[in-house]
Amino acid sequence: MRVGRHADVVSSNQQAVKADEDYIAQCRAQGLYPLGYYPHNIHFIWMGATATGQRQLALDSARKVSASIPDEALGSIPILQGFVVVPYWAMVRFGQWSDILADKGPRVDTPFARGAWRYARAMALTATGRLDEADTELGQLKVIVSDPALKGQVTFSSNSGYAILRIAPEVVEGEIAAKRRSGTRP
Repeated sequence: MRVGRHADVVSSNQQAVKADEDYIAQCRAQGLYPLGYYPHNIHFIWMGATATGQRQLALDSARKVSASIPDEALGSIPILQGFVVVPYWAMVRFGQWSDILADKGPRVDTPFARGAWRYARAMALTATGRLDEADTELGQLKVIVSDPALKGQVTFSSNSGYAILRIAPEVVEGEIAAKRRSGTRP
């Protein structure tokens, strides 16, 4: 991924996911392997597919990585919530506005998950010309981003939830301003 071999990222991680699924099924693996390594490989399929513009593969992988994390694990291993929000990043990247607007919210109630959802909603509302509603979502997003709980680690990376989400209000504000300036509606 870091050297731009995105097609290799996709194919090697598809092979890894297949091997993971065989191993997990045959050995009834538990613990770190199915909670960390397996979703990590799915996550990399999403990343590579996103980088190469493979919309359907990216969306499918985003949903799969989120679904690979059991709800009960989220309470005891908060860094797994980074996998749970990937569908929001994918839907924004590929302009799946109706899917975002139909989403009822994150399945885990944490500031990070709520922030990712509010960001996605604000982007969808902006893209569909519902700017007053986008402003409301932006206000909610700003409140979430100011939550001190975001200072902790929420993914396997060293980035805090705040580091990941802090630019989101600025992106949304810029999109709203551009839409208002151009006077375009969908």
